[in-house]
Amino acid sequence: MSFQKSRSELLPKIPRPKRGSLAEAYVTALVIAGCVYWILLPIWPNLDTHILGDKQTDAIRGMWGMDNLRRSIIPPETPIVSTQTNFPAGALLLILPFVSGILLAPLGFLFGPIVGWNLSIAVLLWAFGMTSAWMVKKLTSSWAAGMVVGGLVCCQPMLLHNIADGTPEHLSLWGMPIFLYAVYTAFGRPSPKWGIVAAVAATLIALDSPYHAIYSAVGALFIIPSALLRRWNATARIDLFWSIALQIAVVSIGAGLLFLLYSN
Repeated sequence: MSFQKSRSELLPKIPRPKRGSLAEAYVTALVIAGCVYWILLPIWPNLDTHILGDKQTDAIRGMWGMDNLRRSIIPPETPIVSTQTNFPAGALLLILPFVSGILLAPLGFLFGPIVGWNLSIAVLLWAFGMTSAWMVKKLTSSWAAGMVVGGLVCCQPMLLHNIADGTPEHLSLWGMPIFLYAVYTAFGRPSPKWGIVAAVAATLIALDSPYHAIYSAVGALFIIPSALLRRWNATARIDLFWSIALQIAVVSIGAGLLFLLYSN
């Protein structure tokens, strides 16, 4: 009987989360939140007295837009037709970022317009970092790689400029990684289900900012040709057809409704 043991056997065994587990996702979310906290460090001691954005920029306009969306979701107001502007007749509006502004409205209800604005900018940064991390994780099966990419995109100079400029519509990029992965999967597998996800994501991105719709379309142009230039069996061709058809149908419905609404 041998009493000799290897060093690895003598060391205490530390449980590690499984690769791609929920624990790794939580760690990624916390690290990206830490990056956002560090980027916005000057605002935290002044959260309720100052707003993010430089002087003589769109910061006040941006805060007003987010607060207007918050007030307009209270009946009988609507986010599209509201008397918050041009009172008492009201006006037909599309305040950007439309989707993100509605999703972040609870922050304004809980904390008021100033704190709500500051926290909304932080959440938009975090959401973009997190969806970027998710996309990388789906492509590489590694939350660690996703965490690195998510942290980097939060710190990119263009986003810092947009914070200073007070333009939340240029910060609401969280839908783009979802869209790009959905397009990659819809054409790569192909998958009609992911085709619907891509179309819905494209519509939400366009509602948040037309600029991001253009960025997303340009990104998709690098993905689609590589997926189409391959050999397809009969089943894959049928799935590809339905994937493309569903994307066109959903996007056309969304674009048609917006055109009818805002062309009057």
